[in-house]
Amino acid sequence: MPNLMDDAAMWDFVVDGYTVVHADLAREFHAQIHRDTEAVFAERGNVGNAILAEVPALAEVFDHSAVRGALTSILGPGYRFYPHRHCHLNTPHSAAQAMHLDSYEADENNRHHRARWALAFYYPHDVDEGMGPTSVVPRAQYHSTRPPDDETLFTGEAGSVCIVHYDSWHRATANLSDTPRYMHKWLFIRTEEPREPSWDHSPSFAPDYPATADLGSRDHGDMWANVWNWHCGREWEAKEDGGRVADLCVALSADLETVRLNAAYALGRMGGRAVAPLVDTLRDEAERRLEGNLAASMTNPSHLYSGYALSAVGGPAVPALTDELESDTWSIRAAAANILGDIGVAAEYAAPALAKRLGDAEPWVRRNAAEALGHLGGGAGEVVRGLGGLLADDVEWVRLNAAVALTRIGGEAAGAVPALESALDDDAYYVRANAAHALDAIGSPSAGGAL
Repeated sequence: MPNLMDDAAMWDFVVDGYTVVHADLAREFHAQIHRDTEAVFAERGNVGNAILAEVPALAEVFDHSAVRGALTSILGPGYRFYPHRHCHLNTPHSAAQAMHLDSYEADENNRHHRARWALAFYYPHDVDEGMGPTSVVPRAQYHSTRPPDDETLFTGEAGSVCIVHYDSWHRATANLSDTPRYMHKWLFIRTEEPREPSWDHSPSFAPDYPATADLGSRDHGDMWANVWNWHCGREWEAKEDGGRVADLCVALSADLETVRLNAAYALGRMGGRAVAPLVDTLRDEAERRLEGNLAASMTNPSHLYSGYALSAVGGPAVPALTDELESDTWSIRAAAANILGDIGVAAEYAAPALAKRLGDAEPWVRRNAAEALGHLGGGAGEVVRGLGGLLADDVEWVRLNAAVALTRIGGEAAGAVPALESALDDDAYYVRANAAHALDAIGSPSAGGAL
């Protein structure tokens, strides 16, 4: 049985973006993984995604009840391995890495605040502060620019596993010792939107989050409350107060990202009365930020602060966003698709309109619509046919998102098995690998045969 997190630990994850658990297997077990890892590096160098095949005992670490419990709590009971893993070697007397966010492998994902992706860092040997441990910046996982906060070093004995929100700022620190430091990094994805808490939850637990009175505050009370409620499978109640909508919409373009984020969630807290001005702001922001977003690395053109606000509004924003899927401007269509997917359960009835956008002339719209349909779930024929068709798209990250969406839909996506079987021969590794994962998730006899 997975050892689930309790409310306090889950709240800490929502706020700080990471949790640390221990796979308390025998020390000799971890020592053998350490020796096997060293042997792989000595004989073949860094084998990247093939590390599991070379060191199969790694699977037992991530199947440990403490690790499964934390991942279940954060990503839900249907979470899956993502087909990317990497062992990081920090050599003796090496310099520190720059603080960074990870890319989404072969994709330009939107950095959603809601935890649908996670990283896990595992040490097969003891790591102290002098050995170049990985560090994480707490409370920075919702920021696309690094806040000026101190990093926290992830140290611990063999078997320590740090699970972090995918968009956490992190790095390898300087290894001041004479000992090589190994860290195995694995990726995991959520496959089901939360409808209830997936951790050991008590209905009486009330998170202690501060009111966001100052838009420049680093205490993001409204944002944390929204993410917490999403994890609990519920939308928050709108507040009638909270300031003037127009002023907050202007603040979405403030110089400080902290101000932009707090303004977004203050608007989200207002509910339906903020939708019309937010959609106007979205139309402007989608065009105004387009050139910069396209030029930036690891950035989807739909990275918009009005988008965070509309996601936080939730259900009341769905009709207006569905209308924006018909916009003459592709960046607005792409943004609307992204936000509907981030809203999740409350946007399920927008699936037919999103399915139409799978045939959009603009690849960013197709990509965002595919991802959104994976979040919304449900295997209606038009959805599965459309996603299956995208597996032959000219653009790799469109095909990739179609495969991931079909993985999330799972058993209801059986109609896409022939297209997924063909995708097993795709030139792109992550398309092939995610097609195999989708076939496994479907679980039909023909899917098993394809694997």
